[in-house]
Amino acid sequence: MREQLANAAFLVLMYFDVSKSITDYISPTDGLVKGSHPDPVQRIWKLRARLSNRHGFTREQILNNLEFLQGFTQHFLDEYLPYHVDDFERYGSLYLPSYRGKPLIDRVDY
Repeated sequence: MREQLANAAFLVLMYFDVSKSITDYISPTDGLVKGSHPDPVQRIWKLRARLSNRHGFTREQILNNLEFLQGFTQHFLDEYLPYHVDDFERYGSLYLPSYRGKPLIDRVDY
């Protein structure tokens, strides 16, 4: 159980790093704005040190996962996102048709 919880924590922080990269691409800051939370990768290494290698991914597994996700994210930023930014900047709601006849899309249907 502890192994699964530790790995889940590592993975969540890795996905936060991916999300941060995408957010920085869509809405870049001037570098002066500092977030209220530590960098996700720094948090991964602090967690890895705190667990003293008793539970969760090894250092090598973490490095492999980070390398894969950083490559995937860079490919996404280079090859997909520039052509589909509107899909990620859209804000609104989609209502499921379970209690209505037709799905209604916020800001489109009303």
